[in-house]
Amino acid sequence: MVPALSFLLFFMLLFTHNIHACIQTQRTSLLSFSLTLSSPSLNWTSSSCCYWEGITCNRDGWVTHLQLPSKGLKLKGGISPASSLANLTHLTHLNLSHFTLWFSRSN
Repeated sequence: MVPALSFLLFFMLLFTHNIHACIQTQRTSLLSFSLTLSSPSLNWTSSSCCYWEGITCNRDGWVTHLQLPSKGLKLKGGISPASSLANLTHLTHLNLSHFTLWFSRSN
């Protein structure tokens, strides 16, 4: 009985150690980015952005991958130099293939 209980405790500690908690600034940046997109919308509603579709975080909660290929998303407006994506400082993979980008020239 004791070895089984020890194993269960070890397994629970191992499992909870790997749970990623999203850093609040990362979540805010992703939500800000999502506001620049037109439909269909992403289902980014849970409190931890590490569990959102297309998002991967490292163990510390920093977003490392943003992968939204072929989602039918369109960028409305633009991405400024100080955009929300620029705040994802640990981002190493960005996949926005088949994304529709609209640019307009201002005089």
